[in-house]
Amino acid sequence: MKPFLVFSIITCTVLAGCVQQASNNNNADTTHTPAAPVKSKKPDFSGGPVIGERINGPANIRNAANGEVIFSLEDTTLVTCTEGDSGWYQVGLTADLSDDAGAFGTDTLHKGHDIIVDGKVVGKVLKDMPVNTGTNTKRTWAELVGYTYKNNLYPQTIVENVLPAYLDSVHDRSLKSMQPFISSFKLQKNDLLPFATYLNYESWIDDPSPLMRIQLVFFKEQLIGVVHSREMQLHHAANAPLERGFKVAFFDDTPKDIRKRFTDAFNTFIVGVD
Repeated sequence: MKPFLVFSIITCTVLAGCVQQASNNNNADTTHTPAAPVKSKKPDFSGGPVIGERINGPANIRNAANGEVIFSLEDTTLVTCTEGDSGWYQVGLTADLSDDAGAFGTDTLHKGHDIIVDGKVVGKVLKDMPVNTGTNTKRTWAELVGYTYKNNLYPQTIVENVLPAYLDSVHDRSLKSMQPFISSFKLQKNDLLPFATYLNYESWIDDPSPLMRIQLVFFKEQLIGVVHSREMQLHHAANAPLERGFKVAFFDDTPKDIRKRFTDAFNTFIVGVD
């Protein structure tokens, strides 16, 4: 069975609750043309991992909170996303550009331009918009960034929403029990010995070299805490400060000496990172 399917089965109650919460929200972005609907059913990610925030669409993306619409994105499009502010999120994605000479260095995408990611059309530019471009040996791309209202993101694809409920749904905090979550969000293994950790990264919108966003911390294959850069509360855990604005939620049964060993190791590591 694919990791996402296992994850979906385990967390079906969690996802239903998230969708119901979105459906009950009366503060929708009423200026949509057309309105972006809130789905009543769990979205289909084609059997693949959640990875990160996905668009509940079709959705309008604006140049500012409640600003002008500059492009639109199709349902389940994967985006990077900053932390929400008054219900608005800044989102971004890198769209493929042609390999034609001059594509790299393009400073504007024009109205009507198809937004293509991995060969698939995922949206359309609705107003001439400035962009930054990049290139490497594999592809040339444009960075598209804008704002969208919270109802235009599936809440069950926001990792800070899912992790607390997922932990409540499993019988223990073993590495084996956490593997479906790790696979679904494609967390990367990055050990800080003697601790094993699995993490994803913050949005590149704010920082081209982002640090970790969520970091699961295991000691002897048991989850003892979670490092996080955004606000999050876990049951049976208390947040403690770390260097550079991070927090770690240690679970109540984590011994004090283990907490100190990890805190010291993390702080030493993070202060040395650019």
